[in-house]
Amino acid sequence: MTDEYLKREAAARHNNRAVQLHMQGNRRAAEHEYRRALHVDRNHVSALNNLGFLLIETGAFEEAVLLLQRAIGVVPENEDAYNNLGLAYFQLEQHERAQRAFETAIRYNPSHHSASFNLGVLYQSRGNWGAAVDTYKNHLRNHPRHPEALYNLAVAYNALGMLDQAETYYHLAIKQSGANADALVNLGQLYLRKRQADRALAVLERALEIEPEHPLGLYNLALVWVTKKKPDRAKPLLAKVVAKRPDYIPAISNLAMICAELADPDEAHTLLRRALDLAPSTPTLLFNLGVVEAKQGNRDAAIEAFSKVLDLEPEQSLRRKKAEQQLAALQPVK
Repeated sequence: MTDEYLKREAAARHNNRAVQLHMQGNRRAAEHEYRRALHVDRNHVSALNNLGFLLIETGAFEEAVLLLQRAIGVVPENEDAYNNLGLAYFQLEQHERAQRAFETAIRYNPSHHSASFNLGVLYQSRGNWGAAVDTYKNHLRNHPRHPEALYNLAVAYNALGMLDQAETYYHLAIKQSGANADALVNLGQLYLRKRQADRALAVLERALEIEPEHPLGLYNLALVWVTKKKPDRAKPLLAKVVAKRPDYIPAISNLAMICAELADPDEAHTLLRRALDLAPSTPTLLFNLGVVEAKQGNRDAAIEAFSKVLDLEPEQSLRRKKAEQQLAALQPVK
């Protein structure tokens, strides 16, 4: 046996041991073994790629890039290394480089199990919903039962306002993943947008059976009860959301208006002031504050709040028109 053969065998043993440790979740020991493999054979492609991926998991993105580039230098058509390189660049927010790396992995292997999905995630993170839809659909042609891709495709369709398509893929994601509280909550929110309160109620209750403290599940269930004109059922749900997410402005705003509706204007006023401390230039909060101030007979404070809405809202917005109507109603009769 030649020295070169023995060296390759030793590096392979270290790499194989590292893979086992890595799969067991023992990253520190796995890293040590990967580095031992590379000490024996600095161009061991599997060790370079595997250690690069481990370093992405542990946040050492710059070193991961260097190792993965070395792996590609040894085997230029290494789709796994290109996919992992894309992940490292994505974490470093070097999105154009990440996109090129994912696209290269797909070019070398169009059915790569991760690269097309990761490219879709990249597009989604940048708000490029059309490209995300196309990429996830391509991915699903090769991996039709991938629940995360089905879910993300539904999210992308939802963002584009294509609610029927989004509904279809939420159902497919739920079918593949089973107890997916996030998909059920998003589906419930979609039904609210489609004004199907009973269907929203059913899926949101199912989501909360899976994850009882899901903040968006609680929030959207509260909106169902608001839609059904049952503020007394919405109030405790919104209070729970605000307790869990004290900076969640929509929940604070809706809770305030329910308090006002249930004859508790002082609590409504306190909640809106608290929300405005967090987001002082939010037209919805200012409009609601104006409504509450007017109900309490605080004419000057109401006028001030509605006037700020006019400063913030564009000319043709519905909220601006409503604020103008409120201001007109507050003017003294001559």
